[in-house]
Amino acid sequence: MDGDEKNTSRIRHLDVERLNIIDRNGTLRMTLFNAENFPDIVLGDKVHKRQIGSDAAGMLFYNSDGEECGGLVFGNGEAALLFDQYHQDQVIGLTYGQDIDGRNQYGLTLWDRPDLPLAQWMEEWSTITSMPAGEERSRKEALFKNSDRWSHHRATIGKSADGDLGVQLMDSKGNTRLRMVVDSQDVPRLEFLDETGEVYYRLPPEPDEPR
Repeated sequence: MDGDEKNTSRIRHLDVERLNIIDRNGTLRMTLFNAENFPDIVLGDKVHKRQIGSDAAGMLFYNSDGEECGGLVFGNGEAALLFDQYHQDQVIGLTYGQDIDGRNQYGLTLWDRPDLPLAQWMEEWSTITSMPAGEERSRKEALFKNSDRWSHHRATIGKSADGDLGVQLMDSKGNTRLRMVVDSQDVPRLEFLDETGEVYYRLPPEPDEPR
């Protein structure tokens, strides 16, 4: 049979617990799954156990290398659509969550990721965290977190569990530097922060601040 000839079939109803979409060469490109069949993490030629603490199901996308590059997951009171940097973790995320008190929060989040491949990053971080607890481990953890190997939030746009709708912009170290909010009482404010998190200028000013 000609290799380019199409084989098609029509199925009215199909029940599966996991469905894999593969390339002709067998490379996994997309998978649909229930909570019991949430795929583990594939990085290079290694499989890492994924820690799942919810009933989330959904779909994951894979690049032509067979590595995860994003996905859509959802469960009771939670949902996320994530897009990964090549050979790294997510850099764009649309998320929704509901806490135990029934309060909702949702929005868009942006991250900076290191150029270091995630597989290598996990190996280096695991080497540090597997050290005995003590001063040397704490020192190496701090050095790693303050290096260009660490990831940082850069922006969030969304609604908090307290009902505030806002935009937060962070610097290259993940420190919030600009905050624009319309709070739950419909009061707007704009705040500029230094790298320690202190507000040094706001609009409108507080009653005791110069205008």
